[in-house]
Amino acid sequence: MRHRIKQMFPSQLAFTLLLASIGVAGASLQASAQTPAQENNEFVGRVLGAMPGDQAANACFVRTYDAAHLAQHPKQKVTSMMMLVHAAEINDDGGANYSFVIGLKQRGRKGLYDTAGSCSHVRADGEGPITHLRCGVDCDGGGVSVEMANDDKSIMVRINDYVSINKPGTNKSDDEDHAMREGLRPGLDDKAFRLDRVAVEQCGKMFDTPKEFREFLAAK
Repeated sequence: MRHRIKQMFPSQLAFTLLLASIGVAGASLQASAQTPAQENNEFVGRVLGAMPGDQAANACFVRTYDAAHLAQHPKQKVTSMMMLVHAAEINDDGGANYSFVIGLKQRGRKGLYDTAGSCSHVRADGEGPITHLRCGVDCDGGGVSVEMANDDKSIMVRINDYVSINKPGTNKSDDEDHAMREGLRPGLDDKAFRLDRVAVEQCGKMFDTPKEFREFLAAK
């Protein structure tokens, strides 16, 4: 009998260890599983670097392309771009109502072009993990997609079919002034732009006055 116990012990031990490992894996999987609201909430924090609460949260991303980069990409129109992302509160589903402003300069052209609109989360296959933000310009003005990059220190802004931008000097309150708009399309070297996270104050250049900038940052 003792010899039989010795023969059975290794297999019993292996079985016990297998059950233990399954239990640990199951507990770990259960602990790591997130509800859609929790995942939405986490993504908001990744984008903004803080959660909207009593105060709105904002994030600014900027890139100015140097002469060497532009020489290597002669068809790139955009010479600099900045994007300000704003959210005032968390929704019931854990997400946020994002608004955004993009400002950019173009090769051989003077002044700052800008555009604005709202963003929402996009999930893989509609129900999978959140992959990026889809940001649309008001009045069917096209839009961009925004992915987090570089450990959330940067974003990748990708132009979809086109994005409508306001020419310098446009009266932004006049939505019917289509003559002052033009479309930026994803050309050979204008498909995607990596912008780096910077202090929010740097995005104030896109606003006509400091007061207008402060009001945007605090908007609820």
